[in-house]
Amino acid sequence: MKPGFYNVSLIAQSKLFENSEKKVFSKIIKINNPPIIDIPKIIFACLGDEVILDASKSYDPDNDKLKFTWEIESSKKSGSKILHKFEKSGEYKVKLLIEDDSNTNCGKSEVEILIIINSPPAAVTEKNISGFTGGAYDAVLFDASKSYDEEGDGLTFEWDFGDGEKAFGSTVFHNYKRVGNYKAALKVSDGKNSKCSEALVKISVTINKRK
Repeated sequence: MKPGFYNVSLIAQSKLFENSEKKVFSKIIKINNPPIIDIPKIIFACLGDEVILDASKSYDPDNDKLKFTWEIESSKKSGSKILHKFEKSGEYKVKLLIEDDSNTNCGKSEVEILIIINSPPAAVTEKNISGFTGGAYDAVLFDASKSYDEEGDGLTFEWDFGDGEKAFGSTVFHNYKRVGNYKAALKVSDGKNSKCSEALVKISVTINKRK
């Protein structure tokens, strides 16, 4: 049965008397569909940013008017689109309740949204490095093992040595083939899908000829 209003009639007549009066009972019944919620179930954001919670694409199949209620950090907010700023990094659960105006048991839908507030990793390494070339043991050490992430996320390390070569790992060695000054870089990532998932450190490398 499609959603909408239906006029339902019940006809009652006594079986004891053939010509007894028929009684008709009518009632209008509404067949309702619950609202459809359209919002991501997981949202990544950076510490200090206002998080946009946007459920404005949600709709009601019956075109009923909708009411939006958010439960977020022990408070309630209303509206299809809200802003909220979290003061600490971590994971937060937000509940969204959408109700139509049908006044029926199936006139509401609810969803739980996971908000992940991320802080960028701290990339710790030497910013000025000197080394040599021409010797058998002139590999230059690049060490970022003291880097860390406040949320305890696992980190990945990508080194760009400035000579067209790259390497991965918290501690690596690299042999420069020529004397000169190089602009190297370290990129540390915590793997979170946010604009604050990475930290970049620029490194000045001076390579001399071993005498």
